[in-house]
Amino acid sequence: MKKLLFLLCGSALLVSPSLAQVSTATGEDISIPEFRQTLYDIGAMIDAQRGTNYAVQVQNIPDDTLAQWYKGVPNPRRFQDAVAGIKAARESGGMLAPSRRPPDSLAMAASKQRATPMASPMASASPMASPIALVTVPSYATTLATYPNSGDSNWAAMVGDIIFWGNPLTPAGDNQILPSSLSVAAYTPCDSNLEARFTVAAAALEGIHDLADSVCEIVPDIFVEVLGEGAEVPTKEICFAVTLIISGFEEWVDGVSTDCDTQDRIVNVAESQAALANMQANYNLKLRLYIEQNLESSAGPLGLFELPSSLGGFLEIARAIVYSDITQMQAIGLNEATALSDLSAGDTLFTARSYKAAYQKYQAAYLAVK
Repeated sequence: MKKLLFLLCGSALLVSPSLAQVSTATGEDISIPEFRQTLYDIGAMIDAQRGTNYAVQVQNIPDDTLAQWYKGVPNPRRFQDAVAGIKAARESGGMLAPSRRPPDSLAMAASKQRATPMASPMASASPMASPIALVTVPSYATTLATYPNSGDSNWAAMVGDIIFWGNPLTPAGDNQILPSSLSVAAYTPCDSNLEARFTVAAAALEGIHDLADSVCEIVPDIFVEVLGEGAEVPTKEICFAVTLIISGFEEWVDGVSTDCDTQDRIVNVAESQAALANMQANYNLKLRLYIEQNLESSAGPLGLFELPSSLGGFLEIARAIVYSDITQMQAIGLNEATALSDLSAGDTLFTARSYKAAYQKYQAAYLAVK
């Protein structure tokens, strides 16, 4: 019955060849058997992933029908190459970029750390009544990208369609995604070359679908009696039933492409946020080094370091660095009484708005730290 329906549809598609694009033999052409094999490969990949039977249906499509469909492909050779590349990727691993360098073990262990937004140290410091409660030293710690949690079922379901297609299937037909696979996928975008191949395949399938639908639209809406079965089937319905194969192919290609777009966006946003935070951390580190260098040189204090944040300076941060150094030395058992005395004197001058004198005392406290 199925074979007969395909034959009837093939005849129906020949009703109006004028709707098909005229194709001339060029270097971009492939044979009808090659075209069938290309469609078969798409069907086989979908079947392996979803438990469908598209590959068998492609084998039953008459050559005449394929010849009509073929005319809707803009560049058959490129379509064939794209599908071959997708098939090779499926057999070797999946859609994710194979050359992606994994984060180091520290980054993986802290992958849930969120990137902090960039903030100006001056903006976070404000004049306070007591200098002792001023700002802390701006952090220059490295921020790690916040990649998806491999335990998130929604993300795992989305990425499951694009990673490690070659894994064994469960009885339900779903891919077995190993935990290690998900942890790698968390920081890996899709392979850009494969995404390009899916784009080519999508364009070819769209051309086939549009042409097949156009032909089916003008097929006479008559009934054909199926010999030996005592049933009548409308030819238009037969025609559109066959084009559903291409619809299924399109849906799969578009779905994988959409999943890849989402995965790329997730990875890129995570890394962009981390890069932004690390730019701030690098700025903070350089600022600290500049301030410490100037604190050590009492002969030439910089004006910006002698002014409070309310006047566009970094005096509070300079004081915070000195206090941080003192407490770190105290933590290892050193007596920093002299440094603390100079720091206190600087705080008194700060409260009196004698900012230049306060910075000099902070310099003295810095130099007194053992």
